[in-house]
Amino acid sequence: MRSLCLPVLAFFTTILPLAAQSPVLAPALVPPGDVGSFEAGGVQHEPYIAPGGDGALVVWVDHRAEFHSPLQSEPAPDVFAIRLDQAGAPMDSVALRMPFTVGDKKEVRAAWNGSTWLVTWQNQDPFGCSSCHFVLGARVAADGTLLDNEPFVIKDTQSTSGTSTLSSNGSDWVMTVQSIPSAPAGIVGFRIAADGTVVNPGGTLIQNIATAQGRGDVEYADGVYLLAFSPGSPTSGLRFDDTFTPIGGVFTLAGGTSARPRVATDGTDFMVTWQNSVVSGQNIRARRIDGATGTMSNIIQITPATNGDFNWDPDVAWTGSLWTIVCTDTNDDVFRFARIQPDLTLLDPGGVALPIVPATADSRAASAGLVGGTAIVFETTDLSQNWPGAVESARVDDAGTATSAVPLSLSSVRQGFPSIAAGDGQYLAVFTAEQDDTIVIEAQRFDAFGVALDAEPIELASGNRYGEPKVAFGGDSYLVVWEDRVVLGFETDDVVLGMRVALDGSVLDATPISIMEGGKPDVAANDGTYLVVSSDSPTSDIRLPLAQRVGSDGTLIGSTEQIGANFARYPRVAALGAGWIATWQRQPSHDNPNTSVRVALIAADGSASSEVFVGGNARPNVASNGESALVIWLDSSGVTGRIVSTDGSTSSTIAIAPSPALPGLADIGWNGEDYLVTWADYRDIVGFWDTRRDIFAARVTAGGTVLDTGGGFPVATSQEDEFGATTAGMFGSHLLGYTALLPDQPYATVRLVLRLESPWSSLDGGVGGASLAASGDVVSGGTIELALSDAPAFATGTIVVGASVLGAPFKGGTMVPSLDLLLPAATDHAGALTLAGTLPAGIPPGFTIVFQTWHADARAPAGFTGSNALESEAP
Repeated sequence: MRSLCLPVLAFFTTILPLAAQSPVLAPALVPPGDVGSFEAGGVQHEPYIAPGGDGALVVWVDHRAEFHSPLQSEPAPDVFAIRLDQAGAPMDSVALRMPFTVGDKKEVRAAWNGSTWLVTWQNQDPFGCSSCHFVLGARVAADGTLLDNEPFVIKDTQSTSGTSTLSSNGSDWVMTVQSIPSAPAGIVGFRIAADGTVVNPGGTLIQNIATAQGRGDVEYADGVYLLAFSPGSPTSGLRFDDTFTPIGGVFTLAGGTSARPRVATDGTDFMVTWQNSVVSGQNIRARRIDGATGTMSNIIQITPATNGDFNWDPDVAWTGSLWTIVCTDTNDDVFRFARIQPDLTLLDPGGVALPIVPATADSRAASAGLVGGTAIVFETTDLSQNWPGAVESARVDDAGTATSAVPLSLSSVRQGFPSIAAGDGQYLAVFTAEQDDTIVIEAQRFDAFGVALDAEPIELASGNRYGEPKVAFGGDSYLVVWEDRVVLGFETDDVVLGMRVALDGSVLDATPISIMEGGKPDVAANDGTYLVVSSDSPTSDIRLPLAQRVGSDGTLIGSTEQIGANFARYPRVAALGAGWIATWQRQPSHDNPNTSVRVALIAADGSASSEVFVGGNARPNVASNGESALVIWLDSSGVTGRIVSTDGSTSSTIAIAPSPALPGLADIGWNGEDYLVTWADYRDIVGFWDTRRDIFAARVTAGGTVLDTGGGFPVATSQEDEFGATTAGMFGSHLLGYTALLPDQPYATVRLVLRLESPWSSLDGGVGGASLAASGDVVSGGTIELALSDAPAFATGTIVVGASVLGAPFKGGTMVPSLDLLLPAATDHAGALTLAGTLPAGIPPGFTIVFQTWHADARAPAGFTGSNALESEAP
């Protein structure tokens, strides 16, 4: 190493004490690519549709930020919406999220007032009981713009229960809520002005009832509202005016056992439909109500009133010329559709099966009239799990012809389960990417400053049950491993697959390598050989920690070895000495919840030492500097660790971060100077039902000293749920990754987010592709190391050092530093250069230093290649 002297700094005389510097985090970066329009991940259900504008607005409850994993799931659903045109097609590339709120959500509704939609939902009170719900609202403009960044409260949490209904008289909105038993008890009405103001705070009692069942509905026609509701049985109706004054009394809409009424209007009269019970079945009925007089028509029998037929959850719409009814038929697993003429002639006795998607008892459909047809929105259902999956729509014209189903719960690709490895001057991040019903294992390269080298992620493999990828660098390529849950259910058939990726991003294997049995894999490399670990479940009562060596050419070395005893979960591995160290969580048995953290040393030949207890409690992880390793785990104290030496000896426990209880797995990386431990944290939750996680981190020295005491430093603390923390390091810096819901365009889904922990910022201005990296802090007496790569080979050049930014045009690029010091810098055969030196004493707070290199290059247009510039400031 050459000594780097900076005489330009000599006039500073204040001597500063050396100490651990506070971490410096670059702004959060969302990697490019993976933008498109796909069915959102997670579960979407309870769709509702409101005609208006140029078509309609569809709203639903959405769990796209929830992954089907015990380690990564969101605390509560969201409410999303999307506009449809008159043809029933989505008008927006991704769905629009309503304002964020904590807590469970249900009873989502929407209505158009002639210029704007109001979206409402019942929202669990984060400070109250599980059944205590606010009624919240937010407005959406005709062009799809969200008009309220914060939801407004329509009704407080006092025992809101039962159903909410919503309609409009063309200017204001009217909502009814079943509120039992608080005062006023019964069906309470609220008027909401066009600006979102609740005109009658606290509500106006419309009807006093003791109980409420099923769904109700309200609609407006020519000065009159018709409310249909089910106070047990029979299903009842009530007309009222704009002041919530009843017109007449409560009347019976349907005798017998009936429920879930829905109402539509043609502007003058109403059509009500409901489900009716027989001895062993359900059928759908309807009748028209005269808006002016309340006179009821005869009952129209839509589906057969026979035992053994099960037709549920009807909805009704007016298309401008016909009444239409849709319902769920759980005998035939279809949605049924029927048309009724204005003279009440039923055109489709029994209803016709819609050729769209299968339906089950968990499927729900809603409808709205469009010009010359009906838009039907519904939940799709995975029949193997009997659980809703997405929201889709179809349009049925007035002739009864249906279109194919169209996805509505749209987003860009959902990314999850990230892992990062440091390579030769670059990082490789791997993650899952969900595209409709396919899970793709993807990889993306980043430079030492977290800037993407690939405009689009690299697709490695795709399947239906892929998950939880991990990655390691083996000296000339990466090995990416992941689990394939071959059969959904308990992981007795899981296998670990892998593929290699070169430094230039090319994929070296045509198809995935079948590495071993098991799931939850991890991988580490030592001297060109990879060790892959997994947790294998040959039966539901057994989980064994396994290890398999893989050569740099992708071939398996030796056989899979068991490295510990049953019942083992969450294995992790790192290179240590000439071999590896593996760690995992162990329970005495499947049914015994007591857990401890175990480690085993694995030699280069794959043989393992006996497992050793290092601490309790759960979900360990490990990283190594080559000579020793830091093993971490989560317990009642928070994040705890131990240093483990190559001979297996351990240090005393290290308290890295205190409680509260920490969900998921913590991750750890080494950057050449210190470890970085990062984890998901509950410390900033609000209320009992708030389980949103933030990302925190702390640095730990090779000797086990925690540099960021008091709980570490925040990495991501937005209102969104951030999780899946991962990290890797090089050049004295750490690249941190996590996932978070990015609700706005163009994502509207969970995405990978990166932040660099480094005192150095990279500035544009170079030309020719040379890359400059730095490590070390700008402090009195501090050591700084510069590493140049991708410059011309055997080239003479200069390192320019400045105390400020000049930013002058130079040789086709920009001379970024001021010209305070010029140092000769010749590259080697690989176009690389490493230079280190010590800063003088007397550097004051706020002093800035900037580096850039320039080298002669006959291939460059102006004869020179310039690197990026690096800037740092003294703390």
